[in-house]
Amino acid sequence: MTGDLGDIEWVLLDDGYQAFMGDWLTPSERFEGGVKAVIDDIKARGKKPAIWMAPFIAQPESAVFREHPEWFVKVADGEALKAEDVTYGGWRCLPWLMLDTSQKEVRAHLTHVVKTMREEWGVELFKLDANYWGALKGIRADRQITGIELTALVWKR
Repeated sequence: MTGDLGDIEWVLLDDGYQAFMGDWLTPSERFEGGVKAVIDDIKARGKKPAIWMAPFIAQPESAVFREHPEWFVKVADGEALKAEDVTYGGWRCLPWLMLDTSQKEVRAHLTHVVKTMREEWGVELFKLDANYWGALKGIRADRQITGIELTALVWKR
């Protein structure tokens, strides 16, 4: 990061720092030194670091989807539900697939992501986006709880 940041209090890393939607801890190739190095630089300049994330979505190219396709909300044939099949599909890196937060492993994954950003990277503020996608209708592992209830459950942690 270069230049004087003046009276700016917060510096936000917005969409684009991640390798793929859903891989929030893996930096894109534009962040050769990693996201933590950028956050350390922000702090060294006396500013507060913030980060954007859309926790409930991933794109098919993401490691989280490739490694854990069972973690995603499904349609009747067992395929992952694409956001554009039920609502606005997203602004880039389509299709968006929704994490099934009825699964303990998914909630543990999201907790790990946020804890890593907060405790290891030093992020002080999270700009959470696309929360609506966590509440979309679809087939979840636990069919007794709604997407809205799950979204609230995740953020209670």
